[in-house]
Amino acid sequence: MEDLDFSVTQIGHLNYRKPNANWKIQDMINEKNYILASAEQGSAHYEIDGRRVRINSQDVLFFKKGEPHTGYSDAEHPWSFYTIGFNMEFNNDYTKEFFKQFDTLHRHVNTVQHRALFPNMYKVWLFHETGYLIKCKSTIMDILYELILAKTHYNLPPAHIKKINKALHFIMENPKKTHRVEELAQISGFSVSYFRLLFKQMTGHTVTNYQNMLRIRHAHDLLQTGDCNVGQAAAAAGFIDVGYFSRMHNKMFGYAPSQCKKARDPLGLMTSSSGDILR
Repeated sequence: MEDLDFSVTQIGHLNYRKPNANWKIQDMINEKNYILASAEQGSAHYEIDGRRVRINSQDVLFFKKGEPHTGYSDAEHPWSFYTIGFNMEFNNDYTKEFFKQFDTLHRHVNTVQHRALFPNMYKVWLFHETGYLIKCKSTIMDILYELILAKTHYNLPPAHIKKINKALHFIMENPKKTHRVEELAQISGFSVSYFRLLFKQMTGHTVTNYQNMLRIRHAHDLLQTGDCNVGQAAAAAGFIDVGYFSRMHNKMFGYAPSQCKKARDPLGLMTSSSGDILR
């Protein structure tokens, strides 16, 4: 099963713009970089997908390479904003397609984590201390992660997200146990039917599929260490039927769990558990 996987490879610029009532761009196109802009104070007006929209504090803009954008500061309340130009490398087709469809405008991104990301990164960029590029690239990925989460939780009230997270944390604290949906709904304080709906909207999975996915990944990680066999890994993840676990692992990863018990020799050649080189 593919998940989002990408790297920030290069940063072209990172700037902070103070309020300026005369600020304006017309049909700007950046062919080399993706652009992130975060509105800190004030307002601006943009044309996005043929629509005129007002940009306010805590809104974030994400422009794809080659995407034209036109905007100007609000005359009475000119905006101040951070802007970052960067490049990305996509590690699978799923991620590449995801960002082709990624929204340009992200409204009111207001988590505690997000509010500090842009200004803290800007300070790191200005000081240019050893490792500053690593820190700035990782912060851009943190920003994109927050935007992706916000997109996943679209239209869910923060209080609902917090309550569903209580159930998610409970599952993760007791990964071997299969939790009944009634139990998880009670923890969250929702009816069973509404809990199912919110859970699917937040995670993209049913309650049963989500729990199975976590357990399979846990067993998979154990097998990757080479410290246990398939039966031991399945048992450690809470699976009673090893055959069922093997089928589920094959469906999720595309190969049998026994193939996880491969180790690399110092030359980087794939070897079996007996030490024979695999061709």
